[in-house]
Amino acid sequence: YDTAGPNDDDDIVAEELQRQRRQSPTTTLHSATASHPPLWLTCLAVLAYHTEYILSFSFVSLVEPITYGTCDALRRLLIIVVGNRMFRGDRFSKTNLGGILMALVGALMYSITSAGGGGGRGLLPLAKPRSI
Repeated sequence: YDTAGPNDDDDIVAEELQRQRRQSPTTTLHSATASHPPLWLTCLAVLAYHTEYILSFSFVSLVEPITYGTCDALRRLLIIVVGNRMFRGDRFSKTNLGGILMALVGALMYSITSAGGGGGRGLLPLAKPRSI
């Protein structure tokens, strides 16, 4: 005959959860990230984003649209990989690594193809000058 009721089991589970939270290092990390970033860091992020935006428009006028798209895909890939390493994210799965490899091989193939068929203009085909 068991005298423990349903509330006793709930109390045991709640106590175990509280014990795990006290021992978990993520609680201190979460409380540290709950505040806002410093003002100087916010201003630096805004300046970096604005600079990237201006350079992006400058680059669009220099190269073909497909070249810009390829470079943008590589830029995003670089952000993902560096961000994962910088913030010590989870390890990439085999599917993630396959996608990264596929993106790199595709960019390499595009670069080789456009250099060979572009009349020896280099690795990035430049846009033809537009006449007004």
